[in-house]
Amino acid sequence: MSSDIRIADLSVKEFINCFSLLVVFGSVSTAYFFGALYHANLSYSFYWLLGTTVWIIYSLDHILDGLKLGSNSTSVRHRIHYEYRKPLLSILTGLGLFNAYLAFSFLPKIVWQLGLGTAGLVVVYFAFVHLLKLTIANWTKELVVAFVVAIGMMVLPGAVGDLGFSFTGALMFIFLTSLNYINLLLFSYNDYDSDIANGLKSAATSWGKEKTYQIILYTFGVAFMSFLLWTFSLNAVNKLPASVAMLVMLNVLLVIYIQEDRFAEKESYRFWGDFIYLIPGLVWFLLGERQFF
Repeated sequence: MSSDIRIADLSVKEFINCFSLLVVFGSVSTAYFFGALYHANLSYSFYWLLGTTVWIIYSLDHILDGLKLGSNSTSVRHRIHYEYRKPLLSILTGLGLFNAYLAFSFLPKIVWQLGLGTAGLVVVYFAFVHLLKLTIANWTKELVVAFVVAIGMMVLPGAVGDLGFSFTGALMFIFLTSLNYINLLLFSYNDYDSDIANGLKSAATSWGKEKTYQIILYTFGVAFMSFLLWTFSLNAVNKLPASVAMLVMLNVLLVIYIQEDRFAEKESYRFWGDFIYLIPGLVWFLLGERQFF
């Protein structure tokens, strides 16, 4: 495969997928949803820090994978990050320093304290996956990322509001973590052939496609049961829009799971898998303040 690839050669969907833009904007949308759900007063600084920090983490992960594979990777995403690694690393470094200043200067103490703890988990993730290369990291990295993403999108905004430690809050966290895990396992499942060709490790390459497919189905069960328990346990006027958002997200992933051949074309599974994180904020914007009963 040719090593000469430029950003200008990418289609719009390839550009969005390569640079994880739907995840970036989706993290802001989902955080807005949980901020509204838990009555948090979040500043623009919070949304900027969350979105850009997500982009830093994803971009650094792609760059490190690109360095392993060089310019002959079968993945457009890794080849682009390898080709542009020097300017990207400069941007990531500058943005990281600016965000550190912004976080300590403007965020509530509870947020940057939780943020530091989450950053520690991210460092452990990078160490296990990219440095130590332990076998356990091959099939647990998706679960760790799902957990960290749930903290960033739900716990950080909820901590400013009235999330607290509650049964319904725990159920929502389990649901969101399960949803993230399904999403990442779908990516791993669909990337199986590419990862095998490139020598990359993932849950699917460790378990095989058949077992991965089964585990995705079991995780759907966990997500749906946690949603049902949350629905019957919560007594709040905003339960309906929240339920709509959760069900739409879950059903989009279910369609991707069932129609795998259709979504395998041009990495559509990645585009629509990341798209689900835009849904909560959009639903809340449209329905959150309406009175239904």
